[in-house]
Amino acid sequence: MRQVWPALLALAGAAPDEALLVVCFADPAISTRRHSVASHVRGCQVTVGSFRLVNGDAAIRVVTPARAMVDPVLRRACATDTALELFEVGAGPYDGVALRGSDGRFRGNCLRHVWYAACVRALPVSIQRVLIADGSDVYFQRDPFGLLRRYGADLFFFGDRGDDAKEGERYFRQRLGECASLADAAVLDAVQEAFGGVYANGGVFLGSRTAVADLAGRVVGYAHQCGAWESDQGLLNLARYRMLEKDPGAVRTVPDRLHSVAIGHYDWPHVDARGLLTNLDGEALHVVHQYYTRRSRGALQEYYRRVRPWLAEVGA
Repeated sequence: MRQVWPALLALAGAAPDEALLVVCFADPAISTRRHSVASHVRGCQVTVGSFRLVNGDAAIRVVTPARAMVDPVLRRACATDTALELFEVGAGPYDGVALRGSDGRFRGNCLRHVWYAACVRALPVSIQRVLIADGSDVYFQRDPFGLLRRYGADLFFFGDRGDDAKEGERYFRQRLGECASLADAAVLDAVQEAFGGVYANGGVFLGSRTAVADLAGRVVGYAHQCGAWESDQGLLNLARYRMLEKDPGAVRTVPDRLHSVAIGHYDWPHVDARGLLTNLDGEALHVVHQYYTRRSRGALQEYYRRVRPWLAEVGA
């Protein structure tokens, strides 16, 4: 039984050297057009459960303002899986930024990077590799940490908008337009030339502990400078560009549809005999992201069905 392994490691004196950080909390402030509170809660169970099924040893930190804001299913799982813990960030403000804006809504995705940075600082010293994932719409088919070793990068990104590279560029330029002090026209053009249209998806990325902390700190700094907290997509890709300038070999981004699919905007019919989505070469993809759309209406229920045995195993 997979959840036993972390407990055995603890008894043997070994410690995990990898960790998943995922923001999961149930509050109307985080509801979006894609997710109700109920579907966000179920989606978090899928994200955490599917990762544990492909990686039985890594630490998992469920990031939340308060323990009571995490659904009881994951709270009970924490009591059984000794490497699964809640990381409470408190009521805020965080670096002077409130959890909610004046309209009462969640302030924005850049705020997650304040929490990521705090969580990374608090991880045990044994943990040297960190995976960041959206809380509500990620399904892991394979362990992404294998890709970090395979490519030998300090920071590893999955591409976004594999269906339309021009849309990825348009969105990046739109978001950076909110931070004109950071990115003038010359910088925007330089970023496009460097990336070749392959923009990083901010919802799933991984790297060394040091590199992930560096990235999160840059995004937070940019957001403070511009006062723009709603979306981290533009700021994250700007941080990626600056880190590439510093060390071109340390940052790797692979195109969407190679090891992941971000299917919020397109269909992906390539499936193997096990029911896993594959790339065009028939290799099972590591990550299915943004599956919660009208194009894949039943995906949440199907992925929940697949993780339900693990949830039952940990008493959730």
